[in-house]
Amino acid sequence: MIILNYLLKRVHLKKHKSLQFYSDPFGQYIATLYIVGRQNDIDYSLPINSLSQEAIKIALFGTGKTVYNVNWKYNRKGWTGEHTFTGPWIGFVNLLLDEYYRKHANGKGDDLKGFLIEKECPECGGKRFNQKVLDVQFCGHTIHSISELSILESIKLFSGLQSSPQIYGFNKTFGHDQEQILTDIIGKLQSLDSLGLGYLNINRQSKTLSGGELQRVLLSTHLKGGLSGLTYILDEPSTGLHISDAQKLNDVINQIVSEGNTVVTVEHNPEIIKNADYVLEFGLDAGVNGGTITANGSIDEIRNGLSETAKPLSEKIEIKPIVYPSEKSWIHINQSRANNLKNIDVSFLRNSLNVITGVSGSGKTSLMRDVFIPSFLSKIPVNCESITGIESICFVNWINKSSVAGNVHSTPATYTGVFDHIRKLFAGTEKAKSQKLKTGDFSFNSKLGQCPVCKGQGFTSIKLDFISDVEAICDSCSGKRYQSHILDIKYQGCDINDVLNLNIKEAAGFFSEHKNIRHILDILSTIGLGYIKLGQSASTLSGGEAQRLKIAKAILSKETKNGLFIFDEPSRGLHPTDLSYLANLFNLLLQNNNTIVVIEHNPRIISKANHVIDLGPGGGEYGGELIYKGDVVGLLDSENSLTGRFLHTSQ
Repeated sequence: MIILNYLLKRVHLKKHKSLQFYSDPFGQYIATLYIVGRQNDIDYSLPINSLSQEAIKIALFGTGKTVYNVNWKYNRKGWTGEHTFTGPWIGFVNLLLDEYYRKHANGKGDDLKGFLIEKECPECGGKRFNQKVLDVQFCGHTIHSISELSILESIKLFSGLQSSPQIYGFNKTFGHDQEQILTDIIGKLQSLDSLGLGYLNINRQSKTLSGGELQRVLLSTHLKGGLSGLTYILDEPSTGLHISDAQKLNDVINQIVSEGNTVVTVEHNPEIIKNADYVLEFGLDAGVNGGTITANGSIDEIRNGLSETAKPLSEKIEIKPIVYPSEKSWIHINQSRANNLKNIDVSFLRNSLNVITGVSGSGKTSLMRDVFIPSFLSKIPVNCESITGIESICFVNWINKSSVAGNVHSTPATYTGVFDHIRKLFAGTEKAKSQKLKTGDFSFNSKLGQCPVCKGQGFTSIKLDFISDVEAICDSCSGKRYQSHILDIKYQGCDINDVLNLNIKEAAGFFSEHKNIRHILDILSTIGLGYIKLGQSASTLSGGEAQRLKIAKAILSKETKNGLFIFDEPSRGLHPTDLSYLANLFNLLLQNNNTIVVIEHNPRIISKANHVIDLGPGGGEYGGELIYKGDVVGLLDSENSLTGRFLHTSQ
């Protein structure tokens, strides 16, 4: 069929369930395609090379609103009969797009991304509008150019239009005549700015926003709504927010509460916690050792108590660099100019902890992603005048919060390599030897050992045509992933599935006599992952957990010395008392002569830096300037630094 001969040729997903469904020779879509072909004098039974470009276009993109009456005979696993369908032919591409958007709305659909690629529209040049619309101008702007303004620029434009319309070519009464709509526009923009989002362009796609940015955008829509009696649940709304903007977020929350609403926040930021009327603390630990209410009460009751949250609410932040390098050598970047960076000169102290600070949108990520990394990889200056001191850097590793790479079976055990050692132990037992079982047989990726029904996943997917698949525990192996003869093999009384169900801390005790295994598990525990199960699916890890797992793998790899590691807000999702895990991790890397660059807002991380680069003063076009560079003590005395000012108040 054309969908197999054309689409599959391009994406190499020959066994993809969606393509198999749409190309079912006894199904609705192929039957409809044949009817479309007959009415357009096209024979879709011919090979792809025999079809015209127009025929291919119809098959892929449809025939618009034309309605077809289709009658076909189906045959599915011995079940036969007839079906009828009346409707348009939208084409295989649109069928796949519809399925992707439907699943993506539920947080799924990643398996369909292999079919998708984003390209600028050749007709409008990425402006989205037709020329007739673009010919219309308002205040010297087209609808496209006005949408490219930042929120702060938009406030300036519409406020000026309201107060001085003559400047923009309107009569004096325009501001009064259009007061309602202008006030509404300005109010909505100011709501966004009050949440620290003034640097964003108003046409910014929501999918490019961070989790914290998206939450604050959604929150802003309720500021002028006048609704009451609602309960808002916010999951770490301060994510990605500079410490100077915490009060803005508190003001917004207080406004929503004052209108008769309830706000529940899941939060680690002490500045947001201090604003609470009532606090619930959960503990004592994470994972199976959590889930208990360890403290509750007013903020004063919590502050005066002995809970883990009480400490960061009352203690002062100590300025104490994580290391004291015996010799200072530098990486220098001159005239950095990517995005909003304004030809700034910056330096990184080698074999030390460098922290890049500044409000959201000030250019922190641009400096590393668009200047340093491409310059290092190409060995020539990219988006800068010159770069020196990178000659002895062996590699660069950007540790972000994206999901852990690997196949659908990836787990902490497989990702770190500790499972290889564990499987060898099972293969070395007397019973395994007597059955001639090899190390590979104890892999749930191996056909020789995995459950043949669930393919080693422990669950099966119930495929539904028009909604996301439903997962159910495998009836054959009861979720244990393996065939029974593999599960019969025991090591110290446990089968391979029992071991996968141990958390990392438990596994470290279980394998205490095996140095190779214990070494890997100890590193995972050191960086705060002791509560995670060895066999837990990597897809269920939070962004912070995935980031720390990547760090552990980097530490365990052969490539661990004389490198440069970049962390993007590693404290995100961590309770203040858990920051010691990050300190442990940084120490492990620094002991191997690595250089660390951290993009961070958390004052407790900034206080441990050897060298700070503060960008600002604002975000977007108002950022990109070098506000300060030097040690943390000097940052406290910097008159122009918002970061230094708020860090000073924490002393």
